[in-house]
Amino acid sequence: MHDRAGEERRLRDAINAAIDGGAPPPPRARRNARPQVEFVEPDHEAEREWTAPYEVAVGVEARTPYTLDDPAARPELLRVIEHVVRQEGPVDIDRVMAAVKDAWAVRRAGHRIQAAFEDAVTTLSRSKLELRFERFLVLPGHRVVKVRIPVPGKPKTIRSVRELPPDELDLAVLNLSREAVSVPKDELIILVSRLFGWQRTTPEIEGAVDRSRRRLSEAGLL
Repeated sequence: MHDRAGEERRLRDAINAAIDGGAPPPPRARRNARPQVEFVEPDHEAEREWTAPYEVAVGVEARTPYTLDDPAARPELLRVIEHVVRQEGPVDIDRVMAAVKDAWAVRRAGHRIQAAFEDAVTTLSRSKLELRFERFLVLPGHRVVKVRIPVPGKPKTIRSVRELPPDELDLAVLNLSREAVSVPKDELIILVSRLFGWQRTTPEIEGAVDRSRRRLSEAGLL
């Protein structure tokens, strides 16, 4: 049974921790497939005191002769995943998979590769990493204090709405709402889309912003 109250409580704790400097507990949510979204170059003036450039992991390479689905490659697979998360976390699990495939120069992930990847994530989430909202990998104890935004000229730094951790989206909605003092919902959706480099609004974006506003309101922050 879906524990909505518990999920909202954990998310409120994360939002409050991001504001007052505390450390949020690791919440969980459902995982969805990676979408296709149209993007636009973000505004050069979009960076604010509460934002930071999104940094894509660098130096991601497989240092092994074994193929990605070979059990002998498992230690290297664990290292590569942790390497990506240490630089880019909290990061959507599908973005991590994309980085892993690039490291092994693999175009498509078949059943064996997907199984190897998921098994590695399960192992890491028991010790070195946390899996929050069922799709975001992060170092233990990480707290959201900045909203990471795209870097002009670097399309890989643009994330889709599904690739945004809910607490990071909430922090963006909270600060945009405070800047505008009183902003209609439709305008807020446009501001959020512009901040994250999305060319057009979609029902998915509108729904995500609506849910964010509701969480913030229930937490007494809006």
